[in-house]
Amino acid sequence: ELRGAREQLTRWAHSPVPLRHRLVLLPGYDSDASVYAPLLDAVQRSFTQVEGAVTAIDLRHDLSIAALTAHVDGLQDRDDPRPVAFVGHSLGGLVCVSAAAELGRTDTQVITIASPFGGTRFATLARWWGRDCPATLLDLGARSQATTAIQQIVQLRPVDLSLRLCGDPLSRSPDPAQVAVSYPPALLVHPRTRHTLVLQDPRVLRDVIGFLRQ
Repeated sequence: ELRGAREQLTRWAHSPVPLRHRLVLLPGYDSDASVYAPLLDAVQRSFTQVEGAVTAIDLRHDLSIAALTAHVDGLQDRDDPRPVAFVGHSLGGLVCVSAAAELGRTDTQVITIASPFGGTRFATLARWWGRDCPATLLDLGARSQATTAIQQIVQLRPVDLSLRLCGDPLSRSPDPAQVAVSYPPALLVHPRTRHTLVLQDPRVLRDVIGFLRQ
């Protein structure tokens, strides 16, 4: 399966097509936009007209999801007529859902990768690790007000594509989603490692590129 995904990516690289979206890439908590290097490489190979069409945003990790959404919304290029495709890993996926709702365009696409829909108990426990807990972690807690609000958005406007590795304890697929895929992990990959390695998985790269080429 991994080899087949790599072969498909190679075929697309030999026949690139114009990129029809503006891409906004949002990383997860305690991460930065460099995690998207494999996806950016695949986008460059699979599409033309990429220059100026991709924005990778480093999210501050001491802000609420609402504040992160306002930050992302303020960076949008309103003069570019192409529809926006948000791609978010983990925390970034939740911000994508919220930012797409704020943007208010019916042609916006949302792709989430290993995002903790409904929150995660690990963030809830993190409140007790120190006296100062960032607002971001408070919002990521299980059944927090922020994650509940995002779930209400998803009910009205399902996520277009949700991807994760099976057994990842930090992620949960949205309900509903237009397409939700959970891939079996490679052998000997620790459950916690699956949360970050998902961005290097050729099956994930294939399905994101394939979705954007539709």
